[in-house]
Amino acid sequence: MPGLFDSLTMAARSLQSQQFAMNVTGQNISNVNTPGYTRRVVDFAAVPPPSGGGVEIQDVRRVRDSLLDGRLLQQIPLGSYDTAVADSLSVVETNLGKVGESLDQRLDAFFNAFADLAENPTSAVARRQRRFPRGDVRACAGRSRASRASGGRQRRGRPHRRARS
Repeated sequence: MPGLFDSLTMAARSLQSQQFAMNVTGQNISNVNTPGYTRRVVDFAAVPPPSGGGVEIQDVRRVRDSLLDGRLLQQIPLGSYDTAVADSLSVVETNLGKVGESLDQRLDAFFNAFADLAENPTSAVARRQRRFPRGDVRACAGRSRASRASGGRQRRGRPHRRARS
């Protein structure tokens, strides 16, 4: 038969476990709006009577939503894919040139020539006065991009010259 001391030890152990659980609950409440915080749960285990009885803390677990974790794991690789696409498109954007000085300027001139001719398609004077850009717009832009790209290749392809000593 347990004595008074055993009963007090069991009550103290149980109260300490409950106090810890209340602290965890307080942290959960105070961090409810904190981004990235996950709720924690305290698991209790019974202490056998020969060891003093009562309860003790077995584990503190984080409670996470497995559906959200799965979606997060699916989205992480997509972020790196989007970054790679953005990097590739920035290279294309650089090759196209500045606004108003490259391909868009040539396309504007090309389509404006068609618009002027569409206003008066039978006028021979309008046809002679309005000159279309030499060749196809795509060919002009292609030559421009090709010259920029080949210039970059020539700079990269040059062998290093050693300094004479």
